[in-house]
Amino acid sequence: DYFDFSYLERIVPGRGDYFFGVGYHVNYEGIDDDYYGLVIKFNNQGDTIWSHRYRHFSQNGPGRYHFLYDLYETENGDLIMQGNCSNADRRDYIWLLRTNSRGCLGPSPCGEFIISGNNELKNKEIFLNIFPNPSLGLIRINKSFNKV
Repeated sequence: DYFDFSYLERIVPGRGDYFFGVGYHVNYEGIDDDYYGLVIKFNNQGDTIWSHRYRHFSQNGPGRYHFLYDLYETENGDLIMQGNCSNADRRDYIWLLRTNSRGCLGPSPCGEFIISGNNELKNKEIFLNIFPNPSLGLIRINKSFNKV
């Protein structure tokens, strides 16, 4: 058995005449599923401008899951994506990913498949507001680097 499909969790308007689809892509070849985080940039007519599938390097292997659920476009066009990925034991990890405006990790052009790395914020205090608290499902997280 083999199947291959994409699922968009969310459509996010861009800062220009375009929008983003955020979700995941699945390749199944009968043994293990390959789930990739997926972002597609569309113009207002629905034509694809670019499409990328993402995986986290430490969770890159057969039977690992990568999902993207939301995207925020910064003022300079960079993209911040939020999702989760899991290891072979199906333990979930929060996954935050920042790319340039072309969906790539650096200044060079990139291909359809992108493996993300780890970066840590050092010497910065991060303040999180999580609400509603308590929650029965969906929560929202806002962060700031300056104490409010």
